[in-house]
Amino acid sequence: VKIYNDNNATTPEATIAALKALGAHTGKIVLIAGGSDKGLPFHALGEMIQKTCKYVVLLKGTGTELLKKILPDAPVADTLSDGVNLAFQKAEKGDVILFSPGCASFGMFSNEYERNDQFITLINGKPN
Repeated sequence: VKIYNDNNATTPEATIAALKALGAHTGKIVLIAGGSDKGLPFHALGEMIQKTCKYVVLLKGTGTELLKKILPDAPVADTLSDGVNLAFQKAEKGDVILFSPGCASFGMFSNEYERNDQFITLINGKPN
């Protein structure tokens, strides 16, 4: 499983760009997304997720509440740790785990740097 950290993707458009960049992996992407809403539309992101992702895990937040309207079956993780664990449970050999929130970090984290550091610590703790 390859892991991509796109923590700085804090808008839906940035996550769409990440999904397009991983186009060769369409159908093998396990996406971790969601967080705080920035007042931006999520419809195009929801459509892109449905076209490209095998599975999506959402992190709780106001943006996630909007994404849930488009992706009603996506589970919502209460913590980043829970989200990473669920992503690893769903990922199989040859898949990609993409951390590309498409939302701000506020709510669960004090800022995007804390979110990034937590993600790196969680990934570094996973067996190779």
